[in-house]
Amino acid sequence: MSFMRCAKCGAENPPEKKFCGDYGNGPAPQLAATVHALTTERSEKVVGERRHLTVLFCDLVDSTEISARLDPEEWSELAADYQRRPAKPSSASAATSPS
Repeated sequence: MSFMRCAKCGAENPPEKKFCGDYGNGPAPQLAATVHALTTERSEKVVGERRHLTVLFCDLVDSTEISARLDPEEWSELAADYQRRPAKPSSASAATSPS
């Protein structure tokens, strides 16, 4: 009979146990073993690099009211300019940052 080791206390439990026989709480030992196996398998397969990302959220206050007062071309130009302005400094710093 193969035993499953509890992730919390290390006790050996038969596969049919839903909870650790010694610890009494927590997920089934099988679940802990399965999660460990899946994460280990995945971490061995993942290839790539970690990159830093900067995200900027800008809210144009009262944009619905402003867009109702302007014609569509004026609104489109205003909104595009609003989106371009904060992008310029972040694009410039990204170009000088090491990869």
